[in-house]
Amino acid sequence: MKCSKCGAEIEEGKLYCSVCGAEVQLVPEYDTLGNYMRQKEREKAQEEEENRLHAEMLRRKQQQQEELEKQKKKKKQKQSLLIGCCLLAACIVALLLFKWVMDRKNFNSYDFQMDRAETAYSNHNYEKAQEYVERAVALAGAGNQDALLLQAQILTGMGENEEAAAVLEKILEEDPENGTCFGMLIRLYDSEGDTEKIKEFLDNCTSEELKEKYSSYIAGEAVFGLVAGTYNEPKKLELYAPSGRDTIYYTTDGSDPTTKSPVYEKALELSEGTTTVKTLVVNERGIAGEITENTYVIELDPPEAPAISPSSGTFTSDMMTKIYVIVPEDCQAYYAFDEKPTKETGTLYTGPVDMLEGDHTFYAIVVDKYGKSSSAGAQTYVLEG
Repeated sequence: MKCSKCGAEIEEGKLYCSVCGAEVQLVPEYDTLGNYMRQKEREKAQEEEENRLHAEMLRRKQQQQEELEKQKKKKKQKQSLLIGCCLLAACIVALLLFKWVMDRKNFNSYDFQMDRAETAYSNHNYEKAQEYVERAVALAGAGNQDALLLQAQILTGMGENEEAAAVLEKILEEDPENGTCFGMLIRLYDSEGDTEKIKEFLDNCTSEELKEKYSSYIAGEAVFGLVAGTYNEPKKLELYAPSGRDTIYYTTDGSDPTTKSPVYEKALELSEGTTTVKTLVVNERGIAGEITENTYVIELDPPEAPAISPSSGTFTSDMMTKIYVIVPEDCQAYYAFDEKPTKETGTLYTGPVDMLEGDHTFYAIVVDKYGKSSSAGAQTYVLEG
């Protein structure tokens, strides 16, 4: 027997359903309306279940359709990606080929190599600039001055001054009046402090125009304020530099002056004898000029023998017995009796000298301001008592 409410199996003899607790209908129920309502409910539930199952089936079908669409889309994407990769590969190959062709063309293009060298030099990328300019020189030949000038600039930027100088000297061998190259080489030597090289370089320059342009690098010569020659009195020699910023070095012993020689500051005293004055001018850049020299001979004439008064004779004590020596200006007199005096042995004359009793010869000399001594003047006096 089954429960009329839930449909569960009811054991025989039970009055209530053990599942839903409904009372067991021992007598058949003739509630037609109730049965109809329950029947409708069951039909409704069945319909809802069928609708649910149908909806589930549609959902799964849609999912399958969507999954199929996704697979198709992925396949299409893979195909598109494969085509794109092929096209990209083709483009890359084409670009590489184009680049190879252009590189070959540029590698053999002087203008391209120069342009790249100038750009790299402007960006201080000297090593790269050197690579480009070397290729440019190779393409244009060793006689191309523009490429060589740029190469010298790049080498200077790299600190390779010796190599840069070699390049510039090479240009000047072909074109001695290349002003740009000339100036670069001068400034390069100047930065190195190589004044000897600058002097040699300017001395060998044949262009007066370039010498004038870079005259500040050329040291002049000292001007002697006294003409070389022979003089009969000591002289003062003044020296004049070409510029107030120049320094004059000099010697008077016949040796060649250097920057370790005395520096001229005031007039030189030329005394008796032969003096050779040599000068060296060094300008403000430290560049030395040519050594110049003048020779001076000072031959001093001795003063004449002094006049002595009175003249020789015999004198008595009641007569004037004073001896006078006429001393020229800027001289001193020295005297002695009975022997010729010298500056060292004689007596300095300061005023009249008394005659000595008896027969004596009075000698006198004068010494000028230069130390030259005259011959002796003499008078013989006999003083009787």
